[in-house]
Amino acid sequence: MRLIAFDYFRAIAILSIVAGHCISYKSITSFDERVIANLIQGGSPLFVFISGFFFHHIFYRQFAYSQFMLKKVKNVLLPYLFLSSLALIYYLSSGVSLPDAKELGITSLSHWQDYLTMFGLYLWTGRTSFAYWYIPFIMLIFLMSPLFISYIRQGVKTRITIFIIALVVAMIVHRPAGNLSPWHAVLYFLPMYLLGILVSMHRDFVQSYMANKTIVLAAGVIFLAILQVLIYPGFGNLHKLHAFTFDGLDILILQKIVLCFFFLSLLQKLSERYPDIPALMLLADASFAIYFIHPWVLIALVGYKWLPYIEEMSGLVQFVVTFPLTIIISLAMAYLIKRVAGHYSRSLTGW
Repeated sequence: MRLIAFDYFRAIAILSIVAGHCISYKSITSFDERVIANLIQGGSPLFVFISGFFFHHIFYRQFAYSQFMLKKVKNVLLPYLFLSSLALIYYLSSGVSLPDAKELGITSLSHWQDYLTMFGLYLWTGRTSFAYWYIPFIMLIFLMSPLFISYIRQGVKTRITIFIIALVVAMIVHRPAGNLSPWHAVLYFLPMYLLGILVSMHRDFVQSYMANKTIVLAAGVIFLAILQVLIYPGFGNLHKLHAFTFDGLDILILQKIVLCFFFLSLLQKLSERYPDIPALMLLADASFAIYFIHPWVLIALVGYKWLPYIEEMSGLVQFVVTFPLTIIISLAMAYLIKRVAGHYSRSLTGW
């Protein structure tokens, strides 16, 4: 049974991720800009939550580990390997500096072993693009699936206790510095995946409880975004190199948990009233392709200044311009590749 509200949720999640990357290019300084940035940035937990939800909703009942992993390799890992390899070939052939080469310990490329090591490091960390860190992380999550099967089979109290422990750990460890450590990312995002599983297991209860709390949940999201500004001088995601050194508690993950429930409340009502919104359904279907393509579009528009007058834009103006352009161009490219490559496009862009 297709859940229209979660189709809409996937569309919102990819919009949130692209928006977070678009706004990160700007210098955010004022109080209100930092609050807005906290609301926009950090969209990845939404995707992780959805992935956990569908792990239980779709795969759990007839779970076969080998078939599950084969599907994820075909639909997730292959597009990642293809596009990452293209990016590395471009960097090496064009003379463009490899991103974060120093942080990855890459100092020279004089022997073929150096190139193998370089490819391995970039594929492991996903640092060929600022967005690709998600794939090594989520593949680790998929590899851990037998643990999640065991988690589902535990009693309610045990499941909730494990979730709370995972959430506290996530708030302590923050996200990895530069998003360069997949295992560190697992520690941070694990509670979002577990929460998705829990919501799927208790979907009827969650839907009935959240039905009339949309405004309250929205207020909670805004409150947590403001609270983060009051506590921390920056905005958006908190990152650190060493997971278990204490440097404050991450508030953003709490905000994104409340944001998930806000969207569940809002989109359930929306899907009941409008069960087929073409724009949202298209974004949901193409969400993974947009994820894979949008970093290169954004780099071209902003990094390489393909967008006219980009340097003259200030504040949130650049975001308002680049965000819709990035979505439209990425979607158009994904659609073109799908039409040209046919069923092979799934291995190229994930759609």
